[in-house]
Amino acid sequence: VEIRRGYKNHATGMGSTVVETLMVYHGLTSGTNKMFAALGGDLYDVTAEATATATTSVTAMANNRYQWVNFTTAGGKFLFIVNGADAPRHYNGSAWTTPTITGVTSSDIVHVNAHQNRLWFVIKDSTTAAYLATGAVAGTATPFELGGQVIRGGFLTAMGTWTRDGGSGADDLAVFIFSTGDCIVYQGTDPSNAATWAKIGTFQLSPPIGRRCFQQVAGDLALITID
Repeated sequence: VEIRRGYKNHATGMGSTVVETLMVYHGLTSGTNKMFAALGGDLYDVTAEATATATTSVTAMANNRYQWVNFTTAGGKFLFIVNGADAPRHYNGSAWTTPTITGVTSSDIVHVNAHQNRLWFVIKDSTTAAYLATGAVAGTATPFELGGQVIRGGFLTAMGTWTRDGGSGADDLAVFIFSTGDCIVYQGTDPSNAATWAKIGTFQLSPPIGRRCFQQVAGDLALITID
């Protein structure tokens, strides 16, 4: 990491509070790409360069620290965002919508990951993950309890996807990390079917730094910990 000299304003007109999240929507063409900034309880469209004042897209949100993914379904391309305080939102290229999610308290969804054509969620202050049906951005989220598999306790912090084989086969692994550093890895496509979903192991690592602790690096999954 190298510090860049100086800076240039990209967007203005958002008040004086701190931007806590930047999120990018990737459309089918570069002309439909969008970037949003979260601060002061609002989401701003900051796609345009500094010559334009940022426009407000969503207001009156309770938390500015979002976890987000881009997810494509038969119904379109979506930027799906969660923050553990408000109900999830998604952006479809033209409008923000609050999807209806049942099976869990939707405002408790604090982390989201796209894995094996499903959206997976982390439920805040718990040891529970949850998943939607394949190719869905709304509907029933099925809880997936992990607490009985960790020996150091803590709460589920985040989930990532590790492509162990470099992408040449259906070997993307689901990686769940707890606040204590216990890491559980699963392999498979359908968590409701024991024939196609199996645990690889539980590993003891150092505690992660926050919920934004995973970073995809090609096929690898980098984890930021206190070490």
